[in-house]
Amino acid sequence: MKSIYSSIVVLLVTFGSVLYAQEANTAKIEEVFTFVEHQPEYPGGMDALGKAIGENINYPFQAIQYGIQGKVYVQFVVSKTGKVTDVKVVKGIGFGCDEEAKRVVSEVGFFTPGMQRGEPVNVKMVLPILFRQKIIPINKKRIPHINLLPIDQQPKFEGGTKKMYHIIASNTILSSSTYKKGKEGFAEIRLIIEKDGSVDRIIFPNPLAREIEKEITPVIKKLIRFQPGTAYGEHIAVALDLSLYIKPDSSLKKSRILDFSETEEEIDRIEKEKKAEQFAAAQALIKKDISTVFDNLFLSEIDKKADIIDLENIGLDSVPEGITGFNKTRVIFLNKNHISKIPTFLLELENFEEIYLSDNYISSIPTITNKNLRLIGLAKNNFIEFPMTLILSNVEALDISNNKIDLLPENLREMKKLEFLNIENNNLESLPESLFKMKKLIAIRLKGNPIPKNQIERLKKALPNTAVGF
Repeated sequence: MKSIYSSIVVLLVTFGSVLYAQEANTAKIEEVFTFVEHQPEYPGGMDALGKAIGENINYPFQAIQYGIQGKVYVQFVVSKTGKVTDVKVVKGIGFGCDEEAKRVVSEVGFFTPGMQRGEPVNVKMVLPILFRQKIIPINKKRIPHINLLPIDQQPKFEGGTKKMYHIIASNTILSSSTYKKGKEGFAEIRLIIEKDGSVDRIIFPNPLAREIEKEITPVIKKLIRFQPGTAYGEHIAVALDLSLYIKPDSSLKKSRILDFSETEEEIDRIEKEKKAEQFAAAQALIKKDISTVFDNLFLSEIDKKADIIDLENIGLDSVPEGITGFNKTRVIFLNKNHISKIPTFLLELENFEEIYLSDNYISSIPTITNKNLRLIGLAKNNFIEFPMTLILSNVEALDISNNKIDLLPENLREMKKLEFLNIENNNLESLPESLFKMKKLIAIRLKGNPIPKNQIERLKKALPNTAVGF
């Protein structure tokens, strides 16, 4: 059963967040530098930049409708005065995401300018912003989750989840208009939790949530406080999604927010219905009954146009061959099944850009011929060796954490497009020399491996623009 509230990651990048310089065209802009002795810095560091972006960014409605997600690369110049200028998108994904990314970067405020030979100079930089949607099936809506850092410790309500629900349910008196309208279902609200554990801001993404905004806001602001979340050992601002079930009560002639146990019952009921629906869709895939799949698989009518297949946690023993009929699908979720073998056809379909296969029984990968595959999730499987078939792929982001890999290959550097690598909780005792030369890495996570600290420190010095998590 899904938890009632789930964390969202404020993501600038998949596993971490850094700024990096891009080669400038000095022929056209003579006074703009690319690499300088001291790079521009945002006041408060990356946490502060992430908070500024996370609190200001909005997921474009058109992108939500069509299931659009991906990275937008925003180029800008930090001027001698620290002002952000010349903002433009150098690689985008469309559907309003490019414009939104450009807007939010334009509004982040001033940096401490870059320095060269003791003088402030103009510096060109590129910031990758990742737009990613997390499907929340309990209310049949897509709600985007965007945040900054990978979270090590989620915020916790100081009295426990059950007490939090009790406080909210018993102290929120809903208006009579909510009852008269007869509305029932989940109100999804998003809490922006500050470093001190206070709720700084509340966002109401869906219509039912906006219906109760006036009544619930003062209750949460006054009575709800969290133990703050952490990343890399420091307290950070984090956003959490909270699902509240609103139900009309004819005996009281008013609507009310359900308590924890009642809410769990509603989620359990909806989850069972959803699981049956997904299983029927999976069976249809096996039979290659594509029309039935489109009728049953996705979460709402608008999702018939979406580019995501969700086959997570439905008891699959193998990847259905019928997915070859989805020639517009970009993302497929196959996590938490019983899959032990990746079929060749899954890595041949050129429309697939992201494949999630975590929490299965996979121990090897066939040759990847799909040159468009950017991300593959292989956490919690049965790998005892690093899959060498990944070396010549175009994968940009790889999550192979929580396996039993004890050695990274010396030719890892041949993964020329790799930007994000998560290999936490394996059995690595040392790092290959090639890793110290992978200057394009934006983030690497190594926590939970018996790697000597001196190698970690050496890696940080060798890759100063890489976020090294250990």
